[in-house]
Amino acid sequence: MNKSLDHEKFIFTERLFMKPFHEMDFLNFFDLMSSDEIGRYLPMGRGMTKKECEKYFDKIKLDNEREAFGMFSIFKKEDGQYIGYCGIKKIPVIMELEIIYAIKKKYWGKGYCKEAAESVIKRGKELLGFQKILGVSKPENKKSIELLKRLEFSDLGMKEFFGIEFRYFEKIIVFEEETI
Repeated sequence: MNKSLDHEKFIFTERLFMKPFHEMDFLNFFDLMSSDEIGRYLPMGRGMTKKECEKYFDKIKLDNEREAFGMFSIFKKEDGQYIGYCGIKKIPVIMELEIIYAIKKKYWGKGYCKEAAESVIKRGKELLGFQKILGVSKPENKKSIELLKRLEFSDLGMKEFFGIEFRYFEKIIVFEEETI
């Protein structure tokens, strides 16, 4: 495996830069995912232990290597601060693509997650031809539900995944025809 960073895979937005997960991102990822504030919205309902986080991080990196899409660490351009992650992964049970994201609480409500998610969806559409992306959220995660609606996902109601009821959203991606 090539451990160097492939800068062609970076995503740049107005305020953020995003890069595929790399070993050097683990401590930031662990700090985010071990938080019960973030973890309460995970299927397990709490922050991850270090061992759980290592397993999840390794799976994400492996998925990034196998798939043409994946997860990105998010950093602020202004100061290089790690703020979270965003990307697209397959939901194992149904093998559909899902947008997922998490950012540190101190960055909530500033539009960073929307900016990151829009850029990931745009990349998926332009480079990989995604036609549909799902979003799932625990019903109590009001901010995530609001974000999916702002991203123009359609709310399809409740659906069970992994024995847990989630709000289920879908975004059909429309490709504009080129005009000559």
